[in-house]
Amino acid sequence: MKLRRLVVFYLAVAALLLAGSTALADSKDQAEIRLLQAAQVINKIMSEEGGGIPPALLRKAKAVGIFPGMIKGGFILGASAGWGVIIARLPDGRWSAPAFYEMGGGSIGLQIGAQSVDLILVFPTEQGLRGVLQNNVRLGANMSVAAGPVGRQAGAALTEASFTADVYSYSRAKGLFAGVSLDGVGMGLDAETTRNFYGKAYTAQQLLSGEVPVPPQAQKLIETLNRYSQ
Repeated sequence: MKLRRLVVFYLAVAALLLAGSTALADSKDQAEIRLLQAAQVINKIMSEEGGGIPPALLRKAKAVGIFPGMIKGGFILGASAGWGVIIARLPDGRWSAPAFYEMGGGSIGLQIGAQSVDLILVFPTEQGLRGVLQNNVRLGANMSVAAGPVGRQAGAALTEASFTADVYSYSRAKGLFAGVSLDGVGMGLDAETTRNFYGKAYTAQQLLSGEVPVPPQAQKLIETLNRYSQ
């Protein structure tokens, strides 16, 4: 009975986290800060010992998602909630305008503790990009996810045929978790933050397909991605 009560309790926690992800939209100023934080997260992960994300993988990426300070917590049932940005590679090689996304969900596992996780998701396949554009992403369910390869040597041999996952994840965490499980975590467009930032209710398709001009506030993020794609 105690175990059942614990499971029910953490299901409620997960529900509250998910509810919060739709209730706490960023203002325009907060959204601009989120873009700067996204660039900082890339810098931090790329400076990690071991080499960070292979430049070859970033060059092949159809889209990249950055979620600064994603909150994870749980005991028996893990719950997660986060807010970030996704930016897509256009056919001419340029980056699109950023789309603001929210992430939430839960996964059952032997997890104890709570922590803030900086998370980067690299989408190297058309399947992954389609899921993002359709605003219908559930990691580990309709989209396969795996820990990403690290360092230049790991990326040197990457080809289109070598991608075994639709999404590769990279995380930078402090806390009690040994790793980050993303199974069952869903992502969707943060429509309210998008409207606050752009002054108009754009869709993910409009933002990530190049229909919307890149705002000046996103230049730092784009410059950072380009620098590490070399």
